[in-house]
Amino acid sequence: MREDGETPEQLVEACKDNQTVKIIFASSLGSNYDVKTILDCVPLLEKAGLNFCIFIAGIGPLENFVKNSIRELSSKNIFYVGNPYSDELARIYSHCDIGISAYLPSSMVSLPIKAFHYTAAGLAIVNSLGGDFCQLLAESKSGIQYEAENSQSLAGAIKWYCENPQVLIDAKKASYNLGLNFDADLQYSKVSNLLKLLTIDKKLI
Repeated sequence: MREDGETPEQLVEACKDNQTVKIIFASSLGSNYDVKTILDCVPLLEKAGLNFCIFIAGIGPLENFVKNSIRELSSKNIFYVGNPYSDELARIYSHCDIGISAYLPSSMVSLPIKAFHYTAAGLAIVNSLGGDFCQLLAESKSGIQYEAENSQSLAGAIKWYCENPQVLIDAKKASYNLGLNFDADLQYSKVSNLLKLLTIDKKLI
């Protein structure tokens, strides 16, 4: 998240207003993801008069659907930023406030890769998954749930953060602290210590 990289033009424009709540959904755009709900919630957020912008990043089967839907919305609050390289994606994350974890009810995912990315960037998380990730977010107070395929629910979750800036700040701090548990050095040291324990008895190796 600290590497140098380019910043998309749309993000630069959005960042001119420090009061804009910036939201990212970065993922492969496949049938397992609740992408339509993200698009459907945009008019609801605009109707509520919220100061926000949403960035969608990734490629996949739903890419054209996303592009066409954004075009039809004719909104200044949602952008498709393509499939950024890791350094560019890190720059996007570093400017954002909220990360969306949007999965359909049929998803079998328990702890998505974006959990590590979003928490490393210190993003408050709006999530539709149950299971381990849901529990981690609740315990750490780093995110809130929405009901998959329910645009009103997603809009309500985003609205809560937009209208409660201190809650958003606290959730971002909690998310970053949660992410420290996933740090590579910490995780590798655990594996290393386990291997040392195993090698004490040569019969185990």
